[in-house]
Amino acid sequence: MQVYIVYLGEKQHEDPEVVTSSHHGILTKTLGSKEAALGSIIYSYKHGFSGFAAKLTESQAELIAELPEVIHVIPSQNHKVQTTRSWDYLGLPPGTSGSLLSTANYGDGVIIGGIDTGIWPESPSFNDEGLGPIPATWRGTCQEGELFNSSNCNKKIVGAQYFAKGIIAQSRGLPSSTEYRSPRDANGHGTHTASTAAGSFVRNANFSGLGLGLARGGAPRSHLAIYKACWDPGACDAADMLAAFDTAIRDGVDIISVSVGINEPPQPGYLENSLSIGAFHAVARGITVVCSGGNAGPFPQKVTNGAPWVITVAASTIDRAFPTAVTLGNNRTLIGQSIYYGEEDDRFKSLVYAGDIASNRTLNSTVAEGKIVLCFTGANDPQFQYSTAVSTVYEAGGAGIIFAMHTITLQFPFSPISSVQVDYEIGTEILAYIRATRLPTAKISLTSDTIGKVVSPKVAYFSSRGPNSLSLDVLKPDVAAPGVNILAAGPGLTPFLFKSGTSMACPHVSAIAALLKSQNPRWSPAAIKSAIVTTASVTNRYGEPITAEGGPQKIADPFDFGGGHVQPNRAANPGLVYDMGVADYLQFFCSLGYSSSTITRVTAKAASCGSKGFVSDLNLPSITISNLKKTTTVARTVTNVGPVCSIYKVKVEAPSDVKVSVEPQMLNFNEKVKSLTFTVTFSPVHEIQGDFSFGSLTWMDGKHVVRIPLVTRLAYIVYLGERKHEDPEVTTSSHHDILTKIFGSKEAALGSIMYSYKHGFSGFAVRLTESQVKLIAELPEVVHVTPSETHKLHTTRSWDYLGLDPGNPNSLLSEANYGDGGSGPQSFNDEGLGAVPSTWRGTCEGGELFSTSNCNNKIVGARFFAKGIIAERGVVPPSPENNREYLSPRDANRLAIYKACWGPGACDAADVLAAFDSAIREGVDIISVSLGTDQPPQPGYLDNQNAQSIGAFHAVARGITVVCSGGNAGPFPQKVTNGAPWIMTVSASTIDRSFPTAITLGNNRTLIVSSDSGSLSSRKIFGNRYTVLNVGRGEKFRI
Repeated sequence: MQVYIVYLGEKQHEDPEVVTSSHHGILTKTLGSKEAALGSIIYSYKHGFSGFAAKLTESQAELIAELPEVIHVIPSQNHKVQTTRSWDYLGLPPGTSGSLLSTANYGDGVIIGGIDTGIWPESPSFNDEGLGPIPATWRGTCQEGELFNSSNCNKKIVGAQYFAKGIIAQSRGLPSSTEYRSPRDANGHGTHTASTAAGSFVRNANFSGLGLGLARGGAPRSHLAIYKACWDPGACDAADMLAAFDTAIRDGVDIISVSVGINEPPQPGYLENSLSIGAFHAVARGITVVCSGGNAGPFPQKVTNGAPWVITVAASTIDRAFPTAVTLGNNRTLIGQSIYYGEEDDRFKSLVYAGDIASNRTLNSTVAEGKIVLCFTGANDPQFQYSTAVSTVYEAGGAGIIFAMHTITLQFPFSPISSVQVDYEIGTEILAYIRATRLPTAKISLTSDTIGKVVSPKVAYFSSRGPNSLSLDVLKPDVAAPGVNILAAGPGLTPFLFKSGTSMACPHVSAIAALLKSQNPRWSPAAIKSAIVTTASVTNRYGEPITAEGGPQKIADPFDFGGGHVQPNRAANPGLVYDMGVADYLQFFCSLGYSSSTITRVTAKAASCGSKGFVSDLNLPSITISNLKKTTTVARTVTNVGPVCSIYKVKVEAPSDVKVSVEPQMLNFNEKVKSLTFTVTFSPVHEIQGDFSFGSLTWMDGKHVVRIPLVTRLAYIVYLGERKHEDPEVTTSSHHDILTKIFGSKEAALGSIMYSYKHGFSGFAVRLTESQVKLIAELPEVVHVTPSETHKLHTTRSWDYLGLDPGNPNSLLSEANYGDGGSGPQSFNDEGLGAVPSTWRGTCEGGELFSTSNCNNKIVGARFFAKGIIAERGVVPPSPENNREYLSPRDANRLAIYKACWGPGACDAADVLAAFDSAIREGVDIISVSLGTDQPPQPGYLDNQNAQSIGAFHAVARGITVVCSGGNAGPFPQKVTNGAPWIMTVSASTIDRSFPTAITLGNNRTLIVSSDSGSLSSRKIFGNRYTVLNVGRGEKFRI
């Protein structure tokens, strides 16, 4: 038995008791008695919407899901929860007339509801000195509990409640023994986010002297309503989350800030996600909901909280840094980053490399004691490895740690020993010093605090990226805000501390929304969102494009930061807004395929989905068309919130491979015309399957700049030429017949086809595998199928792609006589090849399943080198593909001329050097080496572990070109291998071949993915056991 959430949509009665009684009725009907119903129910959601959480068996959940009034039954599982300088950085210093902070009176009278881990009420950030009275609209309470009573509330904390029934039912108790059964915060996350949004002024705030300054929230005169639904170490049960939303709606909050989300896919659907459901009903009542975008970056499609009715926030850096000096014994000073404080120690200490003193992941404490230890990590997210490394060095008696990783933007918690984080470049330089010095020493200085000396903002590497996996045509995230090394209030004996994450970025936007609400109380949540998004910046303070950390750093695009980086003062006067309400979301649900009856229950408004429409029609402050197959037109409506009489002109930056036109190109507002609609037409320039590309559409009146991002992606098109029938239905029928022939059934054909072009010409757009494309292209009535330009399978397509196709008299291949051979060679046969060059001095070494007859005019020599690997391991390791190896030049996977790598790819440095030595002697012209060190540190150029570098140097010195692979440790920076300047280092790219594979669902909807069919042959894909219940997965949220 577990907790399930039964969602019934909009409440059907205004009286909460009547709503609760209806919930009891459903449970009584299912469980057989009212007593059982009362014993099962945990929460009755009765204020903002209708639903309940109850302990049920799977069969009971299935029965309830079949009731006509029920929209969804979903299992309630744990979600997970996701500083002073930042507000000045955003242009909101106190006392500046004309700023949003001043014109909005510091957020006075606005109530921000925070759903999080609670609050530490004694923090000076929550004093209510100088605050106005509690708004008359407030209907909430101050709930007492463990170490929390009504006196902990004041005019700043106007209410505080906690919700634990769900997590207690799921976990049989609270997840941490240090928790408080009250609104008091044991984790610190909720205290930090609440003070970031609406903390009061606190002078001389700092963390052990770092970040010293005036601490405050973005809306320091706003009030806070605390809803503790997340429990240490950050677990948030879905049932508790919904109860918090339901209560906040009843209590009369103006803004809801939720730094919670799901970091890992799949994202639950809009009406299967407690956060999305609660947010929808809040927005329907005029409450703006702001959510964190997640900390699963920098990989694509990881953004969370993708509902179009919420503001989803990415994290960015600010212009504060914490440089920490490392001085080596040779007086070379290197700069890393850290938050290291304590007593100054100017003494140099012995310096060692962890790789030299470690065995089985344990440091030799005898060697480590009293020394500074250099550690490297290849982890994509190094936080856990850092904590492990610090504790390992500390337990071994080490005096300090230098931790080398791919990013130093994110500083980690204070360690009990001196510590500093450096990038791989500096880490490698320190390692080279250790290797070259008999008694290497170093000292780590205390951290200093600098402002304005680093390029900012940048999108943080951990910030989750789009596109939105729930709906590609709903752009997420919406905007970026400061979320790295934010100083704000902490719990207990730590009055202020630094934290990083999109959880820290979210309350920045929540505070801006509160200021806008204070200044414009009649603005809808969509208008507030539009004002923030359309005025965001895409350039930094130096006028250069904002960049995004990742692999490697790149210019940020809308999948990194939506509309851009927040600019609060510009948001205060946006000029135009893209507004919408519940009726617009109703049509959005229609476009997603929800039934009219379901939408009616969700919204309590009569819904008719006769015209399904498209997701891209939603009046968002962005336009995304993820499958641009033909010329497509979408409409947007803007409302003037600036000067009554205004004239705006349009400026378009079109995405690549797309032509964009706007009608009209001028918008004229006056006393009678408050809103105007314009259309945007997108036309693909090339008929190809493309990647996402980005542009923008901007309206300008000389003062206001109202910018929205444009995102497009091209798709397949099948072209049949001039239509053969005047009747469009006959044309469409012919298209269905073609596809029926290919798919084997009309149902599959109808499920696959996307468009039938039947008016100006004949053709259709359809989801196809490559083999299906080939079959259609061979039909006599088909003119062409794009993007496939050829339907022949070439195992070496890459060479044709590079322009070296056989038979082209003008290609390098032809001019070089195929590398001094005859006609195009196949595999390793020597047909048509010339004689073996007279410079060749090598041999053909026999061995297991290999003899001299295996050499020819193609394979002029072959040898194997195994002494090193045998000396190291005792045997040559077998290949994982067939569990064997050959003591000969024969490759268990593929033929190699100089075989120095064995089994699973183990290449001993001694063997590799022997291979180089032999190749040099034997007169080769080119040496190709597809091996390297994927993980840091990279050995020095002449380090005895860097066989490629040493061997390549001597080869190049004799005129032999050496080409090496660059490594497979992307996309993170400073991971490239084979870095010697005398070799050619090669990265990997794609070609124009793909392997589309169709997944056809039971509703005949066909989805296209790319896969290697061989790798799928031994796998199975399991669906949900209950289609309606969707109980196959729950929601897991993370701070």
